[in-house]
Amino acid sequence: MPASIFSSFMRGIFSTGVGRLMTLVLGMASLMLVVRHISAEAYGMFVLIRVISIFLAEVTNLGLTLVIPKYLAGSEDVQYKCGLINTVIYFRIVTIVLCGL
Repeated sequence: MPASIFSSFMRGIFSTGVGRLMTLVLGMASLMLVVRHISAEAYGMFVLIRVISIFLAEVTNLGLTLVIPKYLAGSEDVQYKCGLINTVIYFRIVTIVLCGL
């Protein structure tokens, strides 16, 4: 039993690490491409738009990425988990639409 817990733990760390690494690498690559092909003023607008979009993404998140894994791990009921995931998806869609307006 400990081997399966350890292997799932390592698998989770690996997938999360790879996802974060890809985010950093692709972000740096896009930054290098953008800086070479646009002016300083356009780059300033690019950074401003990117900061605003990241801020709006975090506002529409409302901390759900920190809370949802706790509730999913704390229950064995499949219907509860499905209902929770559906509620989160609907809530995110509503907040994204409201922020988009």
